[in-house]
Amino acid sequence: MTKLIIVSFILCIGNLTAGSFIEEHNINCGDKVEIDKLGYPTWNPAVIFKLPKHGYASLTSKDLAPQKLVYSAPNCVNITDTVVVLCARATQITCDTGYYIFKVHCNSVDTAEFIVVSQLKCNDTLTIENLNAFQIPVIKDSAKYGSSELIYFPTDGVAVKYIPNKDYEGPDFIKINLRNNRIIFYLINVYCNSLSSVDEIPKNKLDVKAYIQKSNVVIQAPEKIHKLHLWTLEGNTIYFEEESINENTLHVRFRDDYKGLIIGNVKTQSGSAFIKLIKH
Repeated sequence: MTKLIIVSFILCIGNLTAGSFIEEHNINCGDKVEIDKLGYPTWNPAVIFKLPKHGYASLTSKDLAPQKLVYSAPNCVNITDTVVVLCARATQITCDTGYYIFKVHCNSVDTAEFIVVSQLKCNDTLTIENLNAFQIPVIKDSAKYGSSELIYFPTDGVAVKYIPNKDYEGPDFIKINLRNNRIIFYLINVYCNSLSSVDEIPKNKLDVKAYIQKSNVVIQAPEKIHKLHLWTLEGNTIYFEEESINENTLHVRFRDDYKGLIIGNVKTQSGSAFIKLIKH
């Protein structure tokens, strides 16, 4: 069976409310910040929607109550990082998006000509070919949680090769000195459970399918859907309904002129799944 739902206006519908907030933290380079009491187990677990550009961020398992966000600042770099967490502050009927801003300060910082940031899946190998022999590169600070070396090519090119320690997950750092006292920092963030690029929602385990069909968002699940929550990145709820759905397929109709990102949480008897769509 299929259920059709019409959404006339992009606003809070039903009893669930959602919003957004900004939280700023000052942190020394190389340190960690732990923020607890995130999400609401089973109903509205927290999910990282946007990873930081320079540092490393992770959430404890959504099965734990409450969850904890851990941010690790990079070494030797004065930067500002932002982590976006869906349902950072949540209850059974609320789901607020958190924008966590981390201002990283170092007491003594070398001036880097370049900062190279990479994401890597654990137990994989990273090779970055952006140097040449004429620069006379030398590894000043080797990786702390893996092996790092320079690879020289017959064409005078030089690559930085990095292999994380077995099953290591977290940030790592390499410092390369070049001729004329120039410096390059390599910031490497290693993820094991899922290598998430910025703006990626973790893949769902329920095989829930979602797609745009004209003005409708179509959601299909292998079993009856008990709860559906759709919202924008800013935390504004587009649609919310629970218990009374009891269908495998839903068609949520939007105004033709609505365009933008749609994020969703679909809950069935077996569990929940996150979806992400862009309506053009």
